[in-house]
Amino acid sequence: MKLIGGLALFLALGAPAAAQAPRAPAFAAAEGVVQDSLHGGFVDGATVSVGNTRRFGVTDSLGRFRIDSIPAGEHQIALLHPTLDTLGVQVVTAPVAFAADSTVSLALAIPSARTVMRAKCSGSAAGSGALIGLVVNADSEEPVAGAEVRLWWIEVTVGEAVGMRQQPHQRVATTDASGRYKLCGLPPELSANIYAASGSDSTITLPITYGAPGLGMATLYLGTSDTAASAAQAGTIPAGGAEVRGVVVDSTGDPLPGARVALATRPDAVVTDSAGAFVLSGQPSGTQALVVRKLGYEPAEIIVNLTRREPHEVTVRLGAFVPVLEAVLVQARRGAALERIGFTERQRTGLGRFMTQDDLNKRFAVEVSDFLRHLPPPRENGFSDACTHYWVDGSRWREGLPDDFMTPQEVAAIEVYDGTAVPPQFQSFEGSCRVVVIWTKWKLGVR
Repeated sequence: MKLIGGLALFLALGAPAAAQAPRAPAFAAAEGVVQDSLHGGFVDGATVSVGNTRRFGVTDSLGRFRIDSIPAGEHQIALLHPTLDTLGVQVVTAPVAFAADSTVSLALAIPSARTVMRAKCSGSAAGSGALIGLVVNADSEEPVAGAEVRLWWIEVTVGEAVGMRQQPHQRVATTDASGRYKLCGLPPELSANIYAASGSDSTITLPITYGAPGLGMATLYLGTSDTAASAAQAGTIPAGGAEVRGVVVDSTGDPLPGARVALATRPDAVVTDSAGAFVLSGQPSGTQALVVRKLGYEPAEIIVNLTRREPHEVTVRLGAFVPVLEAVLVQARRGAALERIGFTERQRTGLGRFMTQDDLNKRFAVEVSDFLRHLPPPRENGFSDACTHYWVDGSRWREGLPDDFMTPQEVAAIEVYDGTAVPPQFQSFEGSCRVVVIWTKWKLGVR
């Protein structure tokens, strides 16, 4: 009896406890798609976050996402993506009701260029082009306030009334407390150079291009002063602790062995292996231009943001080189480009020998070195001369010979200097040797 009574007492006490247990929380789900109104298509790798619930999802290559276990109730939905960070734009919905055991469909989007420019630019500038971006420290990835961002370009006008007119333009902006800058009222289509600096830290001078609908974006990484690319001339820049690695492929995706890979500001280069792979170590941190060349292919210049924290990985795709016939506008652009790089000004000094496109067209050249055959000593069969230093598109060339990585059809102009006549930007500490400076049509933006 005691045993049975004891068991009955246990059951009696246990029953109310079960009845008073709290109900399981009610959950909902969300699914949807994120569109890219800025570039078109869908957004891959965007984060969709649900209020303060710590529930989130990441979009796939088709912009789709799904989020489970969302507590029932009203929650705001936030969209996070690097593009939005660069633009300084937040995408947050009004509160959305989530009922228990339901699935809510959502349609989110990165705003269009017109929407962004309307929000960021005011007055007459709102209908023109704009460049918006962010400046951060390359190694800490913290925003840099008070940095100067300088943009400049040359507008070329060709017509019977004015002939060829070159009008230089320059715009300057300063980053705010969050490291952001904006340049409004720019041309709706633009090819320009950009540069950012803060104290002794700086980026290199970088090309930037945008077209319709007129909105450009650029996040610039400032290298620290001991590795900044602008701290010294190319060839004397101290080694850094950043690394870039990747693969070079052709237009079909097949690997390209034997391609030359280097930063635009440094003379050290590597050549891709049989799998098209490369590793470029000991590079300065910050925003850099990675230049890839292979004989018979159009060169590629890829902007990379390097940091000492981790290697930067990239895939570079090269298209076949196809010569384009000359045109009046091409000739005008070439003149403006030669003026921009200082070729025309150096030619006026008469201290070197200068070959323009007209001069090069008069010489039959199978290899690039054939352009130099007519020059007086010192030389030994063109590029084989041990006391000749070469510069290509403003950068010191060390690894490999120019003949191995470019064709005569790619060359737009050449400068040659002997001994003490070498301009400061092309000098080195390796003795008074001949200096050959080669400018390509690709670099000058003409074909």
